[in-house]
Amino acid sequence: MKRCLQSRERGVTLIEVLIATLVLSIGMLGLAGLYLNALRASQDMRFRVLASIAAEDMGEHIRIMGDAGNADAYLIEWQADLGNRLPGGQGAVVPGTDTHVVTVTWDQRARARDASDAIAPRQSFSHEVRQWQ
Repeated sequence: MKRCLQSRERGVTLIEVLIATLVLSIGMLGLAGLYLNALRASQDMRFRVLASIAAEDMGEHIRIMGDAGNADAYLIEWQADLGNRLPGGQGAVVPGTDTHVVTVTWDQRARARDASDAIAPRQSFSHEVRQWQ
C-alpha cells in the first residue's frame, strides 16, 4: 500500500515548482511593464520641465529688454536652442500691448510605438508674460 502512494506523489513537487515559477515570471513581467511606464512618464516630465524653463527664460528676457534692440536675434537663438533641447522643439512669442504669450511645442516621441510612426503627439506649454511699465 505504501509503494502505491509514494509513486503517485513523486511528480507533485515538480508541478508545484513549475506553477510557482510561472506565477513568479508573470509577476516579473508586470513589474517590467510598470518600470517602462515610469521611464516614459519620467521622460515626459523632463520635456515639460525643459519647455517650462525655456518659456520662463524668454519671459524674463522680454521683461528685462522689452521691445529693445536685439529681440529678433535673441528669438532666433532661443528657437535654435529649443530645437536642440526638445525633439521637434519650436517656440513662438505672440506680442501684445502689455501681455506677451510665449508658447513652446515639441514632439512626444517617447509615446511613439516605433520609428515608422510618422505622427508623434505634439505637446505644448504656454506662458503669459506681463510687461511692467
